[in-house]
Amino acid sequence: MRKTGRRVLVPALAAASLTLAACSPSGTHRTAAAEDVPREKPPLVGSTEWQLGPDPTEPAPRSTTTAPADGDRTTAAARRKADPDLKVASFDSRTGRAVLSFPPPASPAPGRGGPVRTGDLIASPPVAGAPGGVLAEVVEVLRRTAHGAEVRTVPVTLDAVLGDARTSGEVSVDPSAIKVSPLVPGVRVSRPARGDRTGPGGLRVDVDTALAPGKDAEGPAAATVTGFVRLAPRVGLSYEGGTSGGGPKAASLALSGDWTTGWKLKGRPPAAHGRPLRVPFAQLHADPVLSVAGIPVVVNLDLTCYALIDSDGKTVVDIQQSEVKGDSRIGGSYRADRGWTPDTKADFGTSPVKAAIDGPAAVKSGLGTEVSLGLYGRPVVTADLSAPYVRTKAGDRAGTWKLFGGTGLQGSLLPQLKVFGTPEPAPGPLPGPRHERQLARGTGAVRFPLPRDGQKPPPDGELNPADRIPARPGPH
Repeated sequence: MRKTGRRVLVPALAAASLTLAACSPSGTHRTAAAEDVPREKPPLVGSTEWQLGPDPTEPAPRSTTTAPADGDRTTAAARRKADPDLKVASFDSRTGRAVLSFPPPASPAPGRGGPVRTGDLIASPPVAGAPGGVLAEVVEVLRRTAHGAEVRTVPVTLDAVLGDARTSGEVSVDPSAIKVSPLVPGVRVSRPARGDRTGPGGLRVDVDTALAPGKDAEGPAAATVTGFVRLAPRVGLSYEGGTSGGGPKAASLALSGDWTTGWKLKGRPPAAHGRPLRVPFAQLHADPVLSVAGIPVVVNLDLTCYALIDSDGKTVVDIQQSEVKGDSRIGGSYRADRGWTPDTKADFGTSPVKAAIDGPAAVKSGLGTEVSLGLYGRPVVTADLSAPYVRTKAGDRAGTWKLFGGTGLQGSLLPQLKVFGTPEPAPGPLPGPRHERQLARGTGAVRFPLPRDGQKPPPDGELNPADRIPARPGPH
């Protein structure tokens, strides 16, 4: 049954927010400005100090940047009445307790019964104690003052807040709002100017680091991995409410964007012992706030960039993949008549590959990114994008080898997708596209490009038909 409580809009405590769809009946839109933020510091959850006062040293909250949405289709009738003065000051995710602050009224509004009531629905950008945002219902008012109230809340689903709203759009994530945490020495971050989401290629993360040798390494262990990932992420969300039994008719959430990568692995990498090694080198995090029908919807984006290595620990390699460009899409879509279905794509071009290996060993290396997409601190989609990678395969006959290049995408739709107000998705992996093509084959030590007077590939007629993969496969 749909909640009938008052919907409480908690404006983003930022200079502006990513705007997906928030049009008033007159076609105008007001974004929360810095002047809207109360200058008094409310108490934290559980505090016994209720005397509020100014605190000029209070750090500014995390911010995002306004951008018009593509495909804005929110109906004006879906906009709900909300109290823009009510704000979440702090939140305890363990107990569900929150401190809500509001300026004291000049005179009480007739018939209101107080500024905070049980049944109020709260949608808030990230705050103290809730770095992923808050989506909850007030079930008990514990204490009140002239400036705020401590309340107990329970989680609610997005349909309770959005009601019959209808919206669809996609916005770019500001590179300056993405926090990058290096995980190894030798990581460098480059960004376009603050607020410029259309800058040259978006955010770029470079790595140049040495790999720790394995305990079974032979000879001098000095493997290094260098490379970069340049990405311009976009977040897309759609919602259509209004089913007779509650919950949305349709919904979707996806991360997409343009990617550019290139890498080189040189030396004797550590042994993988049958399980490819992942060497994480940077974590990326952002909490873009999208305004849907005037309600702040917080999307949580976490990316972990890693180097992929599969080696026996004895082989010396020198493999390089030049800059390759592509785009990907990771997410899920819902319709009331069919449930949740995956929404994935990975389409990367080709670029020159160089490989020199001191024997026909099986080696795999490349760059990859683990992705977690969430709403209000609840992960809803995870994925693993391996793009690009190169691998060699030792043949059945001694001294023969094959060289392959490819990309892969796999992941899962998580039960927390029910945050939309929908049934949970069916358990199971998220099927994604995987493209691989043979680059070369030969005997002896791996050398690619092939020497002019040395190894030569056999005529096409001698190739296994399964090895003939298009030079630029399209998305499945």
